[in-house]
Amino acid sequence: MKVLLLTLAIMMLDSFARQAKGETYAWGWNEPLKSSESESKTVDDMLEIFLKEKFLAKNGTVTLNDITQCYENTVCKDFNKIVIHKNKENLDKLKFSKYRIAQILKENYPHLKTEIYGPEQVEVVFDTMMIDETFVKEKLAQKLQLLTKNHQEFKLQIDSIKMLNKWKVSRGSYRLNFPELHLENVVNVGRFIHKFRNRVLQVVAINNDNLNQTFKNTVYVNLSLLKRVLTSKKRLVARSRINEDDVLKSWRVVHSQFKKYPSKYSEVDGLILKRPLDPGEVLTHYYLERPVVIKRGQLAKLKFKKGPLTLEARVIAKKSGHLGDVIDVYYQPTKKYLKAKIVSDTLLVRAE
Repeated sequence: MKVLLLTLAIMMLDSFARQAKGETYAWGWNEPLKSSESESKTVDDMLEIFLKEKFLAKNGTVTLNDITQCYENTVCKDFNKIVIHKNKENLDKLKFSKYRIAQILKENYPHLKTEIYGPEQVEVVFDTMMIDETFVKEKLAQKLQLLTKNHQEFKLQIDSIKMLNKWKVSRGSYRLNFPELHLENVVNVGRFIHKFRNRVLQVVAINNDNLNQTFKNTVYVNLSLLKRVLTSKKRLVARSRINEDDVLKSWRVVHSQFKKYPSKYSEVDGLILKRPLDPGEVLTHYYLERPVVIKRGQLAKLKFKKGPLTLEARVIAKKSGHLGDVIDVYYQPTKKYLKAKIVSDTLLVRAE
């Protein structure tokens, strides 16, 4: 008991002596205790990171923060600024080994001692998409719709499209520009369509999320013109008169001679068919003619003005004619030939 008390007294005296010298020792240890300042300095000098097994890159750019986990160091917050790969080659996947990560850390933080834990390599999978004929056709159709949105009588249709190369790009929102595609004059729409048969277009794809990321390609395009035309509802016989109930409006492909297809009921109302039409067949001006309202040798009433008076006379038509035609008529009392314009099936007006 005396020995134990003596030992404790010696240790206390030794401790008081060390405190007087400014040293702090733990009981039972031969090394001084480390201060909190020295602990913080040790943590900042040591960098411990953990590798992820897999990472899905959605925008084509991979940073150090994407494939690692870092704690308890002030440099960890800068990892998202260190770009280690940009997917310019449009790769599907890429692997980073521990050795490669160690090289990147040494290049950026040469003063730190690093320890890397986790798998031997990280697999990066790039979320890509294809810009192919289907994608370009959809965007081109939207462009054509915008070009013709103010024109109700026609629209443009894509017959075929072929790309020389397909793009594999990082998934995102892309818009396509067609620098040569302009619809300047509706009157020359036939020329416009002819221009885009087997036409080579330059297409530029722009990433909406990264405006500096653009792609250029060559596309072969065939376009057709769809015009709103009149088609027969039922079978119509030759020499029959067209009524509004006989026809309806439909969209049909028009290859040439844009103006030969009537698109309004007023253009065909009352006209006569030259030949029969089957249901669904398109009406053209070649199939129609104005009805003959005055026949050759027919008696008709002629009106003409003489000073303030309006006179009427009976005349004989010397030629058959349609509404609006100017024909020769014979006035028997004076045995003279006059010029008259047909305004109805019984009435003519003297032409000046």
